[in-house]
Amino acid sequence: VPSGKELLAFLFNDFLLFSTIKTSSNNWQSQLFELKSNLQLKLYRLPLLLADIFVANEIPNDQLSFSITMKINEKPLILKTQHTNIRTLWVRAINSALEEYQVTEKLILTDKALFTVTNHEHDSQAAVVHLVLVIIEARDLISPTTTVERHRSLNSYCEITVGSLTLKTPFMKRTNNPKWNTSIQFSLYDFAKDIIHINIFDNEFFSPNENIGYTSIHLIDILPCSLDIFLTPPLQPFTQTIYLNNGASIIMKCTIQFLL
Repeated sequence: VPSGKELLAFLFNDFLLFSTIKTSSNNWQSQLFELKSNLQLKLYRLPLLLADIFVANEIPNDQLSFSITMKINEKPLILKTQHTNIRTLWVRAINSALEEYQVTEKLILTDKALFTVTNHEHDSQAAVVHLVLVIIEARDLISPTTTVERHRSLNSYCEITVGSLTLKTPFMKRTNNPKWNTSIQFSLYDFAKDIIHINIFDNEFFSPNENIGYTSIHLIDILPCSLDIFLTPPLQPFTQTIYLNNGASIIMKCTIQFLL
């Protein structure tokens, strides 16, 4: 880089990470991928998301340097390698990763489009229920990852899907008992059959968000009383504790309005 710092770069499926060696070491190359290593690295800058990278190019008249052009910033990032073949390998690896990322993104968008098409059967129907959910809080969340970090605090958010519509809460930092108090709204087309999918994720910064609890329910199954009693006017909001697949729970307030 122009600053002259020696960087270590790591290319992942969806981002490029730069770090510096925190403690000087003459044999850091041999320690880099050892299971038990004293090598300490420090994050140099926020990762470059592949979604934000346009292309990597070799710099003419410079056998050691290459540039990374971003979609947003006009000024490219200039990097210098130790050998010409290393520069060539990095340019090829970055551009290949970009191509694979774009293919993956297209497949995801295609899957979402197919999911939406399968749910277009509701387009010809009128909604019968207006549902307001207040996602109050979750309790006893825990990471499913069996590591020494299993009991660390989580940056969790809740995602609710009904039909083809998915809405989510903001994420709460460093707590296993998040209080969101977030209101979201859905339309139901079949009161008895429409399914409410609940997923809670740990918001990760350098890796895919991790699912830390889920369940699927029918609204009719969480009513506070039998349906005939519940339908007796006036309809009252109710609060329910819903247990997830791993024993954690989420508390939601439900307001139901039947549409004429």
